[in-house]
Amino acid sequence: MNGCIFTLFLGIALFLSANLEAQRKSAFFLRETREVLLLAGGTSLVVGGAYFYSNLHPSEEAHLNRQDIFAPDRFAVDCSNRGTAAASDMGVAMCIGLPLLATMCAGDWQSVNQDMILYVESVLLMQGMTLLSKAVFYRPRPYAYRLAELSRLPLPKRAEHSFFSNHAAAAFNGAVFAGTVFQRRYPESPWVKPIWIGGMTVATLTAIFRVTSGNHFPTDIVAGALVGSLTGWLIPYLHRSFPEEKGTAWIVGTGIGIAYHF
Repeated sequence: MNGCIFTLFLGIALFLSANLEAQRKSAFFLRETREVLLLAGGTSLVVGGAYFYSNLHPSEEAHLNRQDIFAPDRFAVDCSNRGTAAASDMGVAMCIGLPLLATMCAGDWQSVNQDMILYVESVLLMQGMTLLSKAVFYRPRPYAYRLAELSRLPLPKRAEHSFFSNHAAAAFNGAVFAGTVFQRRYPESPWVKPIWIGGMTVATLTAIFRVTSGNHFPTDIVAGALVGSLTGWLIPYLHRSFPEEKGTAWIVGTGIGIAYHF
């Protein structure tokens, strides 16, 4: 939750400090009202999801039978590897940092604030959907079945909410966002393919490691990858700039205004 609050304040700080006067020549276009609504909507999802999740209580008794698991997911119960669990943490961190790294590779420092505003909006949307899903769906993690078989009850709360994978969602969100934004800004750059291939490779490995570590079922990571990819693509798509755009948002110091060019 603290991380989500930090993300929100980062987005607000970037929005208030960004110089957006040159947007007419940019690949993306920001509008004050839309950005406020997206930041507020994403924050509401995060706060609502965190509230419902925090009010969940661990089950005193868990009658878990691995035969009740969806057949293609069942093998994950026997997976356990601390090494791949640590590797998945590293992988998701790399994907989260990829959007900033991609912009730095292009040497386009004027676009950093704008890109990070979009990224904060994307992350808030993704994180809010993840928290709400975990609060709504009761689905024990694979290792919870082993704990139940060993009669180690009650289960920890986080062991009872596997759907969907936050690691997979965050990894694919960062990878798809970075690839989408970079390709839109610099379609002729030789870095387009490396950023797409590298990002999607790390995101895929991160998701796989969540299964091999015993933290998630395959369907958890598939759902997380879909949500992460959708949110990573959607926010840049909504902000595409076209030559016919006439409005230019600008922010100088603490003043906020709208300039129109005809």
